[in-house]
Amino acid sequence: EKKYEFWTFERLGYLNERIIKINSIEDFPIDLDPLHLVILLKKVYPITQSEELPLFGINDSVFLQNSDCPGLMTKKEVRVQLLSELNLPRKGIIWDIGSGVGSIGLEALRLSPNLKLVSVDKRVGSKNIIEENARRLGVNPALIIEDEVLSVLKENKITDSLSHPSRVIVGGGGSDSYLIIEEILKKINSFCILIIPLISLKSLSKLESILKPKVDQFYISQHQSYRGVSIGDDIRLSPLNPVFIIKCEIH
Repeated sequence: EKKYEFWTFERLGYLNERIIKINSIEDFPIDLDPLHLVILLKKVYPITQSEELPLFGINDSVFLQNSDCPGLMTKKEVRVQLLSELNLPRKGIIWDIGSGVGSIGLEALRLSPNLKLVSVDKRVGSKNIIEENARRLGVNPALIIEDEVLSVLKENKITDSLSHPSRVIVGGGGSDSYLIIEEILKKINSFCILIIPLISLKSLSKLESILKPKVDQFYISQHQSYRGVSIGDDIRLSPLNPVFIIKCEIH
């Protein structure tokens, strides 16, 4: 089904412009000059079936995203690196904390379908988005929780059978990340790999000071990717945000 949106753009003078969204013919301004009319057609792409997707490195466009902040998700170039760092086992429990649209945990299930995935995110509507993305990828998370992460951990809202993870990835990068990490460490009772992607040097330094005394192995890496963008008949490189990755092994 095609959807159409009509907008007008008028330059009325220096730094004096008017942009109007048109929903029906009655909304057209009386003083609108026909030469000022621009029509934008929304292009709708069919959803790729799960069996047609690659096992690894799924394009960002496959995932349903938040309508008010499209593009706010872990990009493919970073996601494949994070999945590699997780060193996924054939069986076990993986927690995707601050999971956003669920891309990392759901792709982990495609790689290792016998894992049990717990996704937790506080954003309103995140559960519905993760469920839809799970359907698109043809995987089944064990548990999806839409709630404040600290509340979930402190109040033991993750069922007993899923309460001791062997892999954990913590996203979101909020100011309370170190409190979340401390709660997660309390839940680990056997070998576990903990992965934390960050974009802030300040957070990196703080988490390093917290984690180093409490884990057996501690690693930091930094990753920077670029994507080609058309510019006329040529291509330029557009940088993605550099990402720091903390990897911890806990025995």
